[in-house]
Amino acid sequence: MYARFFFFLFLFYYYSCFFFLFFLLASAYYYSSTRLRAGGLLVWMDGWMGVL
Repeated sequence: MYARFFFFLFLFYYYSCFFFLFFLLASAYYYSSTRLRAGGLLVWMDGWMGVL
């Protein structure tokens, strides 16, 4: 009974971490590819501090 609950909890935790890292890398790549590299990095850091 509890094994299924912990299994789904583990899956949710695993996939949420995976998607968090994926969006983190995707946003970092997007802002680093812009012309304003320093400004993009600051906006990226500020955006993720707002998310966290």
